[in-house]
Amino acid sequence: MFNAGIDFSLINNKLTGSVDAYDGKTENMLYYYSVPVPPNLVNTLLANVGTMSNRGIELALNYKLIQKKDITLSVGGNIAKNINKITELSGSINGQKLITDSISWGSYSIGVGPGEASYLIKGQPVGVFFLYKHAGVDANGNQVLADLNKDGTITEGPRSGDRYIAGNPQPKFTYAFTGNLTYKNWDASVLLRGVQGNKIFSGVQAGFTHLPNVVKGNGFVDAATNAFNLALGPSDYWLQDGSFLRLENLNVGYKIPVGPSKYISSVRLSFTGSNLFVITKYKGLDPEIRADGGGGFGIDGTDFYPRTRNFAFGVNVIFK
Repeated sequence: MFNAGIDFSLINNKLTGSVDAYDGKTENMLYYYSVPVPPNLVNTLLANVGTMSNRGIELALNYKLIQKKDITLSVGGNIAKNINKITELSGSINGQKLITDSISWGSYSIGVGPGEASYLIKGQPVGVFFLYKHAGVDANGNQVLADLNKDGTITEGPRSGDRYIAGNPQPKFTYAFTGNLTYKNWDASVLLRGVQGNKIFSGVQAGFTHLPNVVKGNGFVDAATNAFNLALGPSDYWLQDGSFLRLENLNVGYKIPVGPSKYISSVRLSFTGSNLFVITKYKGLDPEIRADGGGGFGIDGTDFYPRTRNFAFGVNVIFK
């Protein structure tokens, strides 16, 4: 890992910030590889053979807009961009060569599954969506997929020539905004946070708009007009924009004037709200879905519970 950065302060310390750049390489990544039987006893082998690179830059700024006796106001923000890439998946262990340039990494099992949607592909970011292209619905209500390799048929399987790299679950960049205000005995702070440019494969939508499932149980309202009698596989029809802006935290406080007291130094009343709103085009419960390093990410399934909205009132008393 190589990391270089600079911290700076300008305009009589009104403007402060930092810039950091990094270039990292991860070797011997652990994963299960398919191997022949015999000579192996089982058809998978856990091996450290993968290589990955991460390059990025982070920028943070803070500016003091107002600095007076009774009022202060400062605003800040940060933005970060990471470029992730799988540089090698092949290798050898105990003299046995493991040769591949593509590994299935994340699947879903709702309605039209199980199906592989997320992959590790050499030269691509971790977990890219390798999907069929949706081409409409036929007269019988069955999904039609595009014949991308023009061979006259839709080939099934994880290495089908009719699949294409449809999107990246990793964002193009992440960002946040902060604000801090004081006015006499009042104080307030706010934090907004977001991501931009990532995709989500909605396994939940795939299941609850799949007509055979709707007949058996619950379904989305739009299943009445957008459901398929037969959905053929993991297609980009279920892929959605996962970008969002979230009001992460809002805090307002008031410091009660305390006269001469033998025991109390100060009293502060406060109100705190978290996850107050989310602006997003994603149609699921929450665009900030579960992510883990071993089973893919960017796939919205039934094992995800949405974040709650919280409110808290507080009293802070400082004794002498």
